Amino acid sequence: MTPLMLCAVVLFSLTGGQDVDRPRYGTPSDLRGLTRLFIDTGADMRARDRIVRELRASGIQIQLVQDPEDAQMLLEFGVTVDHRLGGWVTNTHRDRDRQGQHSVTTTTDQKTQNGTGSVYVVHEGQLRLVDSFADEKRSFLERDPATNFARAFLRLYRGANGLGGGR
Repeated sequence: MTPLMLCAVVLFSLTGGQDVDRPRYGTPSDLRGLTRLFIDTGADMRARDRIVRELRASGIQIQLVQDPEDAQMLLEFGVTVDHRLGGWVTNTHRDRDRQGQHSVTTTTDQKTQNGTGSVYVVHEGQLRLVDSFADEKRSFLERDPATNFARAFLRLYRGANGLGGGR
């Protein structure tokens, strides 16, 4: 089940089918005092592991739940990978007899990871969107979008709960 489908199922079950078409919005202050969290990354367990690792490293007491119906907060995250033309590389080779040479030009591929995420709270039986996130990783030197999403959530959570420090 894709993250979007799961969210729709959870939303429908939490609202009892009423006003499903109408988006509900919250504010970061809605995170105040909440501790039970469900993380939905679809089938991308590597992204989920990165998010969980960041949450645990923060030292903040957040309880990870296995069922979205037990959650007070929901994190939804997904990554798409794009392959773009990165440029051209020309290599010159000498013939075996070293008399001639030839050049071969090939294209290079640039892999880009595009991560998007959302933070929801369950308020009076309804999901409320508190924040959205987008990030792009273009080189191996950059941090993974899942890690950046977890850190963005932690900044939001700390701010709402008056917790300072951390990364």
